[in-house]
Amino acid sequence: MEAVSLDGMDGFEFQHFVAHLFERIGYGKGEEIRQARDAGQDIIVRSVDGSTIIIECKHHPRGIIGRPTVQKLHSAVITAKAKKGFVVTTGHFSLEANSYAKSLRALIELIRDWV
Repeated sequence: MEAVSLDGMDGFEFQHFVAHLFERIGYGKGEEIRQARDAGQDIIVRSVDGSTIIIECKHHPRGIIGRPTVQKLHSAVITAKAKKGFVVTTGHFSLEANSYAKSLRALIELIRDWV
């Protein structure tokens, strides 16, 4: 097991780390979208079964990720006809973000405090 410090990473380094992690745990190969206006999709994962997963990364250790981020990802998942979407953050999710994600019945999963 390898220890990784996220504190010194910038947003793109965090995105690269998340893409690598998803690949290592078996989701598939991740393609990083390295644009400021990424339409709610930082990583597109093509799984071995041919399905698509979209990941939005938010590296804001003291930040609160709100419902608009989850809504943007939800739109990206629908547009791409993806199987699922993940928002991965080093911060926290607002109550509204959590509630909205739960209403989508596992289409969008929120991940924090996972490392």
